[in-house]
Amino acid sequence: MTRQSFRSSMKKAIKATLEKTAVGRSALNRYLVFRTSQAAKQSTVDLQAQLEQSERGLESVGQWWNRCHSENEEFGYWLTGSSGSQVWSSLNVEDRIGPGTTVLNIGVGQGHCTRGLVELGCRVHALDISPVALKRISDCVIAVWLPSQLHDLPSDTFDLAISHLVAQHMSDADLNQQIREVVRSLKADGVFAMQFAFCLSGNDKDIEETPGALKAGSIRRSLETVKSMITNAGGRLVWSTKIAEFPEHNAGWYAVNIQRQVES
Repeated sequence: MTRQSFRSSMKKAIKATLEKTAVGRSALNRYLVFRTSQAAKQSTVDLQAQLEQSERGLESVGQWWNRCHSENEEFGYWLTGSSGSQVWSSLNVEDRIGPGTTVLNIGVGQGHCTRGLVELGCRVHALDISPVALKRISDCVIAVWLPSQLHDLPSDTFDLAISHLVAQHMSDADLNQQIREVVRSLKADGVFAMQFAFCLSGNDKDIEETPGALKAGSIRRSLETVKSMITNAGGRLVWSTKIAEFPEHNAGWYAVNIQRQVES
């Protein structure tokens, strides 16, 4: 065994051990936040160069994500490699996941969360802007959906919908539509668990919705703005908390749980 493969095996073993307990999962989440922050600092120049190249080529947001998924090695930073347990814990939905749970997983990243849900016996649908990303996990899910097909999502179907590291890449118009259609597709007691970015200084309109900002995931919204989106989409906010802060970027992350409005 080479030194590199030994280190890789050790990391996997340690991670598997930590994921068995709430304390261990909490430690992993804190490390993920630290690692993400450090990676952002170290990769700023390369990432900016990638975005500038994309903008010069007049690449659309959809084309950008297809390229990210096609060239996984070079653009790996842009694809979340979070494990399912990390995502579910931060979104407060671990207790909702189990055999037979019907889940809509939004934004497949490297596929870890999607496959993790399948391994736990969930009936999984996947939604992503990139056909390349959807092809990667199409062998294990019930159905795949593109944003253009949101209106075709079946109503009253999902026990759970999950969106992690996606909303900050979306325009207000697209996020409004997504929330509306996903809320409609939830069962009466279903939950839409979503992470989004906010501005630490309180100015959630400090960055314009340019293609470059959407690609970079720079779109930030206040909790009040997202609450308004949820209400207008026919949903209600049932839980929220801050899950990370990045002072060097004047940004942080919120997690929210959304349910359908109760009919009077």
